[in-house]
Amino acid sequence: MNISKVVSSTQNSVKRPVINTGEKQLSTNIPKVNVSNNNVSFNGVGSTLANGANKVFKYIDRSSFFVEFLIVDTLSMVVPRIMMGLFRDRDKLGHLNWKSAKEEAGREVLSGPSMNLIPMGILTAVSALKPASRIERNDLAYLSEVAKATTQNNKLNSKNIAEKIYEASFGETKENVAERICDAISGHTKENKNKFVELLEKTTQTKGKERKQALNEFVEFIKSLNNNSASKTAPIHADTIMFNLEKINSSAARELNLSTKSISAENLADAFKAFKNDIIEKVNSSNVKNIPEFIEKLKKNRSTIKFATAITAFLAVGTFLKALPKLYQQKGLSPAQESALRASKGQGAKV
Repeated sequence: MNISKVVSSTQNSVKRPVINTGEKQLSTNIPKVNVSNNNVSFNGVGSTLANGANKVFKYIDRSSFFVEFLIVDTLSMVVPRIMMGLFRDRDKLGHLNWKSAKEEAGREVLSGPSMNLIPMGILTAVSALKPASRIERNDLAYLSEVAKATTQNNKLNSKNIAEKIYEASFGETKENVAERICDAISGHTKENKNKFVELLEKTTQTKGKERKQALNEFVEFIKSLNNNSASKTAPIHADTIMFNLEKINSSAARELNLSTKSISAENLADAFKAFKNDIIEKVNSSNVKNIPEFIEKLKKNRSTIKFATAITAFLAVGTFLKALPKLYQQKGLSPAQESALRASKGQGAKV
């Protein structure tokens, strides 16, 4: 039996539902869903609305967290509460309560974004002064240990650090010793290392669209390294780097209780740039003789700043939210209380 013919005939025999109204028979036009290249489109009744909603949700998904928050918060919280204020005590006032609506708008517009803008502002300011303070604690520890191992003439070289990162992550991508020897003889390993260093350095030297392009190139290169790796320790996700501190400093790995750590290629590039613009520059501009000890001191300082920044942001948001009612309330009353007071006096339409 030809299965394809059976399936084809079955599909052709399926008819759209028909509604008998007594006078006419109406065939329901059920929307069809077309999917191609991860793009969804709808045909039929309601297709315009469905396609419009699909575009909105795709835009939200592609946007940053703050943009997502503003859209969702506006549609789900701000607009409904303003409408509630607008119709509050309408039956008593005999008109829309514009003053209550303005108070609700002031509170919602200020309180929602402020919970993101205040921490973002504080983090941006601190990161501009001490870039390494935004690096995740374990990532900072790894980079610090690599930097200690590459100190030469009381100076740090970012390219040497990048090479060590490659050796700790991709130094042995083949399980078979013979294959590793062949790679070394052919120059394949050296070529990969040089390209790794070049692309990682490029992410620290560019800005804007150029950096985004450099970052994409670096991520794609990491994917190719992992996809071509025969190592049993290769990461599940191709854009992830498995960093093995044991290959750099086994004693430090045991002391820090850190052996192998996974980090995405994008996060490594961001952390490496912050480390270069902060720790490396600080070391190279100082006249300290004991570089490893100085790096450790800087690491602890940046970790402390990171913690203090989080606490400061939390307290700043709390302080602002506590003082916020004074910006939109009158007589120390909430919008609902003021509305009730105005309704008892027959006010509310004019301001």
